[in-house]
Amino acid sequence: MGQSILLVDDEPSILKCVRRVLRPLEKKDIVILTSTSAEKAIELIEMHQIDVVVTDENMIGMSGTELLSWITEHSPETKRIVLTGDNSISTAKRAINEGGINAFLTKPFRNAELIETVLSVIQAKDQETRVQAIQKTTILELSEKVEEFIFPNLEC
Repeated sequence: MGQSILLVDDEPSILKCVRRVLRPLEKKDIVILTSTSAEKAIELIEMHQIDVVVTDENMIGMSGTELLSWITEHSPETKRIVLTGDNSISTAKRAINEGGINAFLTKPFRNAELIETVLSVIQAKDQETRVQAIQKTTILELSEKVEEFIFPNLEC
């Protein structure tokens, strides 16, 4: 699976609409998964590598912020976006402070804004992944050089 997005909203019509808006991203090898609850979203996250979660805030059962808090703890590399009809300051603060979000969008949303935001978050995730790979390679190479320097005549 290439990059992946998980959309979470307990209103099927909204979920379908958001998926339809983001469908052009599938041409960029981005897989779009959907869930009608935070609990089902957790199951998907446990089964798949999810790059970005876009979630509603006010859902039956677990809220979007609670879901994002769980993601922060159990899948910290997953980027998090809130897409909500509740545009109050307290909701935004809770999402930022408890959910560690990367973006906050309100409903109704502009299609272009949603696509741009999701692409921006995916690009940031991709850059982080590349930097981490470079760091791992560099550390490995430096470790080998240090070993050669400390133990120059040791053959294994």
